[in-house]
Amino acid sequence: MESKITEPAFNKAYLGKRLQDLMDLTHVQMQLVYEARGLDIPVEGSSTLQALGPNKALSLSDLARNLAQPHQLVAQRLNKLLKRGLIEKTPDLFDKRRSEYSLTPAGLEQWELLDQIMVDAGEANQDLFDEIGVDLIAALENATTTLKACGLHERILRQPKKEAQI
Repeated sequence: MESKITEPAFNKAYLGKRLQDLMDLTHVQMQLVYEARGLDIPVEGSSTLQALGPNKALSLSDLARNLAQPHQLVAQRLNKLLKRGLIEKTPDLFDKRRSEYSLTPAGLEQWELLDQIMVDAGEANQDLFDEIGVDLIAALENATTTLKACGLHERILRQPKKEAQI
């Protein structure tokens, strides 16, 4: 059976793939910036490092909530930052089940580099948005809000079912 998907339909149908491709491209390109600027963390760990910030001590739950990411993912990133000596883990004196994470002196140095990179990245992103004529952040936030109100599953399933042609 021959596919009915034409090239433009294919491009529109695979939104998630296109978003993943863009994310992969930006990660590779940002990693080059990190390396050039002396930042010794993977791109995937940068939001966790930045969320800690100077003079903060946050628990895994606090970080997961602040980053709006699953606990397991944040825990993996914290472990990578611990192994690099960029953060330290301190047990809570009152609640033995809880630990707090904070920057080490080396982590503070990396945080300062990251903070400046993020300022520069914001400016570079704005330049990109101006060049392509779309504020991708606003568009993605709008798409997320809209999909939460009416998901892809609802949009697809409410379309009239097309009969298969043989």
